[in-house]
Amino acid sequence: MKRQSLSSKKVQSVQFGQKGIPYLNTYDRWTIRYPDPLIKANDTSKLDLESNKITNFIKFDVGNVVMVIGGRNKGRVGVIKNGEKHKGSI
Repeated sequence: MKRQSLSSKKVQSVQFGQKGIPYLNTYDRWTIRYPDPLIKANDTSKLDLESNKITNFIKFDVGNVVMVIGGRNKGRVGVIKNGEKHKGSI
């Protein structure tokens, strides 16, 4: 049986660890050190499972195609039309 070598991961957070080392966390509990500085939370990264390196990433921006991964509309595919920014919590 052939093992898959690429996987897509949704970025949950990007932080700095001990001694200022940047790392990102994904929704399925992967931690990747030294990511591309352009990657932010909610972006999707393509990960090479053999070398544990990010090969490509897709920004979470207006106009991109997305799939809902939770809630009542899970599995629906659509295009992001607009985004709202809120200062602080709602």
